Amino acid sequence: MKLIKLIIPLVIGVLFIVSAVLKLYPIEMLDLDLGRHLKLPEWLSMIFARLLIGFEIALGLLLMIPRKNNRVLLWALGTTLFFSVYLLYLIVYFPSVENCGCMGMMVRMTPEESLIKNLGIVLLILFQLFFRKQDFMEFSFFSKRIQFVLVLISGLTPFFLNSVELDKIELRQKLSDNVNQEVIKAMKSHNQNEVLLMYLSPHCVFCKMLAQKWVWFNERNHWDVQVHAVFMGEKIDGDIQLFLGQTGLHVDSYQSLNAKEFIQRTNGSLPSVYLVQNGKVVQKDNFISFNEKNLQGLLSR
Repeated sequence: MKLIKLIIPLVIGVLFIVSAVLKLYPIEMLDLDLGRHLKLPEWLSMIFARLLIGFEIALGLLLMIPRKNNRVLLWALGTTLFFSVYLLYLIVYFPSVENCGCMGMMVRMTPEESLIKNLGIVLLILFQLFFRKQDFMEFSFFSKRIQFVLVLISGLTPFFLNSVELDKIELRQKLSDNVNQEVIKAMKSHNQNEVLLMYLSPHCVFCKMLAQKWVWFNERNHWDVQVHAVFMGEKIDGDIQLFLGQTGLHVDSYQSLNAKEFIQRTNGSLPSVYLVQNGKVVQKDNFISFNEKNLQGLLSR
């Protein structure tokens, strides 16, 4: 029994750390979820996402340090319950969510599956709180000062591993240098001065995230711009409607292309989004480089 009580905090700690690290790549998924659901500006969601990951890392490390009191276990319990409430919110209000992002993109989990995982963690924590004895000493090496430094380093680690970049100028320039002017063929029916042209696949996870990103940004800024979407595939009207319903994306018009023509236009870049002004492509972005600050400098309201 004593061995079990020593192992449980290690298991919970590892789960917190693994969950945090998996969220880092790509961290844009967590940025998007926090920004959309908490109605945050993009720059604040980017900072909040990294602080949240740092908190998870710190909590996981502290759980792995033997101690006399239950404070860290109670923090872990409260954090797990908080995340569980968020999952219930997703289940009720966003039933079409396929991946809650709790373990990043590498380990895909539905909100229901993640809720079951959290229930297991809660049961382990409750077992530890109920059965553990206050009869072992903390490691004296881990003084409060050292634990504070550990927490501080954990909190800053996500900012070093995946820094906050608001402009992504180099990535955007690289993309723009490879603009295929064939994309403007899709704009012939548009007379508006500004059109946002999206090349998407209804089955692509990052395409869905790009669409949700635009919905989030536009809800905050109310830009006066038409949106035209080009989807990859033939006879996919049902899939397109499902995509639009899941993402909340409003388009003024859309069309679909066979895979060969789609790839020829986009040079195989999926998803791609082009800002067309007065019949010319002035900006090309992908999911990562597409951001609110840059759009605010380009789009009119």
